Amino acid sequence: MKRLFFLLTICATMFAACSKDDGAKETPGPGGTITEIEEGNDVYGVITDTKGNRMEGVVVSDGFTVVATDHNGCYQFKRSSDAVYVFYSTPADCEIAIESGSPCFYKALQPKVERYDFQLRRLDAPETRFKLFCLADPQSKNATYNARFINETMPVVKAEVEASDVPCYGVTLGDIVYTEGSTNTVGNMVPMRNAMRTTFSGGMPIFQTIGNHDNNFAPVQADSKSSTFNLAFQRQFEYVFGPIDYSWNRGDAHIISMRDIQYTTNTASNSYQRAFTDEQYEWLKADLSHVDKDKMIIFCIHIPLVNSNTPHVQDVLNLLKEYKEVHIMAGHTHYGRNYIYSDKMYEHIHGAVCGAFWYSNLNGDGTPNGFAIYDVNGTTIDNWFYRGVNEQMNDRDFQLRLYRGNAATGGSYETFQFAYGSDVVLANVFNADKDWTVQLYENGVLSGDMTLIPYKSKEEKPSTTSAQDWWAIGYNVGVVGRGHNGGTRSNYCTACYHMYKYTLKDPSAAVKVVATDPFGRTYECDKFYSGSDYSSATPPTY
Repeated sequence: MKRLFFLLTICATMFAACSKDDGAKETPGPGGTITEIEEGNDVYGVITDTKGNRMEGVVVSDGFTVVATDHNGCYQFKRSSDAVYVFYSTPADCEIAIESGSPCFYKALQPKVERYDFQLRRLDAPETRFKLFCLADPQSKNATYNARFINETMPVVKAEVEASDVPCYGVTLGDIVYTEGSTNTVGNMVPMRNAMRTTFSGGMPIFQTIGNHDNNFAPVQADSKSSTFNLAFQRQFEYVFGPIDYSWNRGDAHIISMRDIQYTTNTASNSYQRAFTDEQYEWLKADLSHVDKDKMIIFCIHIPLVNSNTPHVQDVLNLLKEYKEVHIMAGHTHYGRNYIYSDKMYEHIHGAVCGAFWYSNLNGDGTPNGFAIYDVNGTTIDNWFYRGVNEQMNDRDFQLRLYRGNAATGGSYETFQFAYGSDVVLANVFNADKDWTVQLYENGVLSGDMTLIPYKSKEEKPSTTSAQDWWAIGYNVGVVGRGHNGGTRSNYCTACYHMYKYTLKDPSAAVKVVATDPFGRTYECDKFYSGSDYSSATPPTY
């Protein structure tokens, strides 16, 4: 037997978009057509706009299967036993739906319920220009860190949104909370979700990406709702924040968030590698099959993909590189790095919102606690910058810091000294890559281009080849005592991919450094920092 179900237009005209036979009278759709629900498909529904028009080509998924609505606005598929939600990929010509201050493009799958309809509100025109805010690693584990996030990060986010003349959208890049070992903060997910509501963001919806610390407290077990322990790890995040692998569209950009973390045991939440499952890879292929190759892809994950050969990473990169321009957005490392695969494919590794785990106002590479903003224009990003959030580092133009080559740093726990000599100037340019120009002026006259120090390996002490920021390490390790009174030392002796050096012609000259980004904007600094000047690194007290 087949059942019929009906859809009412706003004009109260009845028609059937999809049908299963339950003895009801059929009412034809456009041109007298009716979509028949195929045997075995137990998730289906109709997508309309607010005027009652049925929408063709809207992509719908449960995180495992991907389909698109037909000319009747109808979708259908067989649900996965591991699925939690049914959701759609917001089309470029529709608004992002908001509920309780967060993006809401999904419905929870219920036992014995098969039909799930959605109604979308169309825009007057697609938003071909918009800003994307990327926030990596808030990594909050208690009320104190929540307060820092709410009082330091979110006001700067809100100010940038309110100052924008184009629409703004946000995405986290994982590790929203901190659950690891015996530390269980899954209960902190709801407060952190609430902290990112549109009320605090200036009206900007913020999408979420899962990180390795956003997991259920170990150990976990596969069960009737989770066929693998990896799925069991993600459930609490999923219940609070929504789908794990999903996509949405703005203008000519297709934005994807995916989990790239796979645990190797079910007893330890820190036993993981960056990887995608077979099912995730197939989901991504299916999702991208609905995206024209002349679009831009913005791919949001937690652990960077650069230099990885773990399962399906290269397969994913091969899928992405087929598109006109690709920007991979990652976090995890608590340092900033822009990796350029080609002239159309970039990976942006972001400094953390929490910096060195909220113990200072600095990431381990000297980058301020903060986030990045990208200006999207059609199928390209034509500007991006990093935005610090704390006092003395929260100016839009604060993009670099200078040190003398022999500067002493640190505190009562440990001291350090840059090993380059008094005639060398070091410039940490937080967001720099090979397309930046960093120039040094002596006594107001251009002296020459500074040279990027290639990062080779993480060191525990300064050397004449070290690219690390020993001023930042001096504070986090030497003043705060991380690695002495708690924490793993290597987490605070962080890699730095954007340290430049220059040997002065006149060691007594007045110095100014001018850094120019790929978009022609310049940033200047003539102030040198030393171990006695840690006022900007010291966090506020709550």
